[in-house]
Amino acid sequence: MAGSTTSRQFDPHAEAYLSVPEAAVYLSVPERFIRRIVAERRVAFHKVGRYVRFRRADLDAFVQRVDTPY
Repeated sequence: MAGSTTSRQFDPHAEAYLSVPEAAVYLSVPERFIRRIVAERRVAFHKVGRYVRFRRADLDAFVQRVDTPY
């Protein structure tokens, strides 16, 4: 089937992964903070090649751990 392409439908209800800049906007923090918590392994993240991606649920869980008093 030369010349044919496959197209995937975008599902807006599927969970999307956030990039570092998107995660920073989502948490209202600087990108540098996001990179630091990744380096310190304080938040769950996924590597896609050389890119770092986050699930919203993982970012929410990080915020819950930080907000919880000791």
